[in-house]
Amino acid sequence: MIKESGVTGKTGIFRLIALLLCTVPGMPMVAYAQKTPVSAPFSLPAWVQAVGTVVAILVAIAIMGWQCRSHRRLDESREKRQMAREQEHESAEMRSLLCSARHELAFFYMSYKEGAGEMLEQISGDGYLEHIVPVEHERYYIYPICASNIGKVKDAKLGMHILFAYTVQIKFIETMKWNNNLLRWLRDARKRQMEYKDAESIRTQKELETDLKVHVPKMVAAFDEMEVATKTIMEYINEDGTINPRSKHKLHSRYYFLNSPQSVRYR
Repeated sequence: MIKESGVTGKTGIFRLIALLLCTVPGMPMVAYAQKTPVSAPFSLPAWVQAVGTVVAILVAIAIMGWQCRSHRRLDESREKRQMAREQEHESAEMRSLLCSARHELAFFYMSYKEGAGEMLEQISGDGYLEHIVPVEHERYYIYPICASNIGKVKDAKLGMHILFAYTVQIKFIETMKWNNNLLRWLRDARKRQMEYKDAESIRTQKELETDLKVHVPKMVAAFDEMEVATKTIMEYINEDGTINPRSKHKLHSRYYFLNSPQSVRYR
């Protein structure tokens, strides 16, 4: 009934209070108009009606206040549940992203460690990597998504770690691609030298061999950087995408790496 009469909110409460203030003085006025004293028996129905009206108004005000408080509590509870759902959804998306990035970085690192890493370990003296490593068609699938959403990671250092890990892995791939190109040119030079036995082919072959030997420390440095950065990510992010608070978190920049004990073997 209150809603239908338009008595809602603060305006409705003010109307009810005004009506109440108008009703209470109205009782003596009705008695005076009837030439009857306020306490006379003839004014009893007017008094009963007025008191009933006042009681009804007070009850209506109490009910309205209770309804307003109830609606406000419901709205607040609804907003809290909505915010909780949104935060849970964002947290689930972030865990999925971190989990995918961790597995992708770990996969490429392990594949390079078992292949190119072992071959680099076997190089001694002034030797060079004599095998072509198939890295020309390597492609990251999570990296583009991760790079565009890195700002959503609450831990800024973790975001920097992820980008740094991808950067050094890409750097290692580029060094391996360049070594593959040098090997192909060297093989072509050897073929020409066997066919034509000219001085130009011999000189080209020696220059390429020198370039390959000089390139070995660069590949070793790139692999070590990749190993440090990837292991840091694997320690800091659990397999399910959650953060490991116990892991030591340090940004392995190039300056830190070149001053670390892990760079001793190629200084």
